[in-house]
Parts: sequence; C-alpha cells; structure tokens
Amino acid sequence: MNLENINIYSMIPVSFITSMIMGWFIIPYVLFISLKKRLFDRVDDRKLHKRAVPRLGGIVFFPVITFATSLTISLILGTCNDYELGIFSGVLLKEWLLLCCGLILIYLVGIADDLDGVRYRNKFIVQIVSALFIPFGNIYINNLYGIFGIYEIPAYIGIPLTTLFIVFVTNALNLIDGVDGLASGLASIAFIAFAILFLQIHMFIHVIIALAGLGVLIPFMYHNITGKEDRYSKIFMGDTGSLSLGFLLSFLGVRLAMSNPNIPILDHAIIYPFCILFVPIFDAVRVMVSRSIRGQNMFKPDRAHIHHKILDLGFTHIQTTLIICIYAGCIILFNIALKDSININILIVIDLLIGTIVNQVLNALNRRKQKMVVSSDNL
Repeated sequence: MNLENINIYSMIPVSFITSMIMGWFIIPYVLFISLKKRLFDRVDDRKLHKRAVPRLGGIVFFPVITFATSLTISLILGTCNDYELGIFSGVLLKEWLLLCCGLILIYLVGIADDLDGVRYRNKFIVQIVSALFIPFGNIYINNLYGIFGIYEIPAYIGIPLTTLFIVFVTNALNLIDGVDGLASGLASIAFIAFAILFLQIHMFIHVIIALAGLGVLIPFMYHNITGKEDRYSKIFMGDTGSLSLGFLLSFLGVRLAMSNPNIPILDHAIIYPFCILFVPIFDAVRVMVSRSIRGQNMFKPDRAHIHHKILDLGFTHIQTTLIICIYAGCIILFNIALKDSININILIVIDLLIGTIVNQVLNALNRRKQKMVVSSDNL
C-alpha cells in the first residue's frame, strides 16, 4: 500500500458507516409515515404476502447513498494531497454526477410507480433516458474481451449495448424482488464484490459508492426480513428501491468492464459483472423467453421466477433467500477461480448450463411434489 493512499483508505469506511446509520434512523420513520398514510403494497393472488405492507422503503436508498458518497468524497478532497487529488480527478467526479442524473430519473419514476402505478412503456422510456447519461460521460462497454472472438468494439455498438445492459439489469433486479431479503441480499453480495474489485484497481470513488449502497441495505434488510406483517413492522423496497439498486449495480458493472488505457483494469474484466449479476440476469432472460414462447406478454407478471419455484417446494422466505444468495455467491467464486484457466466463452457456456440445470432440477422437484399431492388426494 502506498503511503499516499493511506488517507483515502482510512476515509473509505465513512461511506458505509454514514449510510448504515442514516438508514437505521430514516427507515423506521418512512415505515411510520407509510402506515399513517396507508401507503401499502397491493395484495393479490400473485403476491406472497397476505396483509397490507408498506412498500416505500426504497425511497431511502438514493438520498442516503448520495449523501454518504458525497460526504466521503468531500472529506477526502478536503484532506488529500496532490497525488490523491489526481486519483479523484474531474473525470471520475463527472462519472458520479452523471450517475446521479440518471438515478434521479429512476428514483422519480419508481416513486410514481409505487404511489400510483406507471405503464411499463413509460417506465422503459425513462429508463432508457436515464441509461444514456452513463455513456454521455464516455462510460460504455468498449471491449468484449474475447467473447465470440470479439475484443474492442466501436462506440456506435458499445453505447447501444451499454444502454440495453443497464435497462435490462435495472429491470432484472426489480423482477426478482419477490421474497423477503432476496433483492437486497443479492444487491449486498454484488456491492461487496464490486467494492473489493474496484479497490484492487484503486478506483476509490466506485468503492465508496458500492459501500454506501451496502450500508443502507443492512437496516433495510433488518426491517424487511425480521419485521412482522401482523405487527406492521415489515417494509418492502418497492419499485423505487429495486430500480435504483439495479441501475446503480449496472453502472458499476459497466464501469468495471470498460477498457481504459489510463486506468488499470482486471483481466477478463467483462466476466466480473456477468457473474456478479448472473442470477437476476439469467432468471429474467429465462422468464421472458418462456413467456414469449408461450405467446404471452414478456412483461406480464407470473410465478415462474426462481424464488417462486423454491417457495413452491415448501421452503420459507428466509430459506429461499439464503439458497439463492448462496447460489449467487458460488457462481461468483466459481467464475473468479476459473477465469484465468478457462476460455471466457467456455466459462460463460458453463454458467448458462449451470443456470439451466438448476432450473430443470427445480421444475422436476415441483412436478414430483405435485404428483405426490395428487396421489395423496386420491387416496
């Protein structure tokens, strides 16, 4: 560790601590206001909860993450030397500001959807506009690192690809937010992974952002997982939270994968966001393809997601969340362990095969359970 970096390393935890403390104080207040104003999640046949539960927990995420990140950056800029000022260059600060611009739009459409509902077409328009702020800051996927034999790609391909990736990941995390602690648990794992990886290449602003995201999720998960519906102590993140987290994680993924001769990059960098976000990405692709094959609207809600299949086997919410989070963690560790010894295309194919096998096993177990139920009913 360089002596010049000591000040930055000592300041980085401020982001996490500030975000976590603010979350502990603000989330209960949001819960109280939601109960007072009766701002509840809708209860229907597809929803897994049977009582009215506040769904505005996610409105805390963006303000808290922004405050914690901005405060930490300001403290570092106020105390760092010329070397550290170079690390916190105007280019990196520009990335943070443009990220905030996109997040503001995502945040607003999320609030509107949680309070009154927004047509998915209108949400997509806002998400596309929000995603375009990222390549506007010259941040886009510009290298596939050998996927399909392709390496560097021009901006006219990279920018649309980046926009598609951001919009898709933003919605993928929203789609998998169906079980207590699942979306927040997967996001927490992703934030930890991104923080470690960005720390290795000294991209400290992105470490600070990831730790701020992780910090606010800890108090949220406490209320989301341990809260009781009958005691009105449970809260959901809603679309505001899941969309904000998905957008933020997709930005970190693009930034980590981007090849830049002026900034150190990790070998096979594109495999990292792929494996870190694999579970929500694969689940969303699988469900959308399945709906399309059946001639249904790809965006029509159903009970075909991975968490529904595990719940149908008789597991509880917490058990389902733990199973999927362990699965996600194993995928990340598996890819990191093999990225240098296996061709990137083969590694991606193995990941897809694992995802397919897991899905088929869950389908087989559910069919077996249904047959057993039918057999017992006929006795």
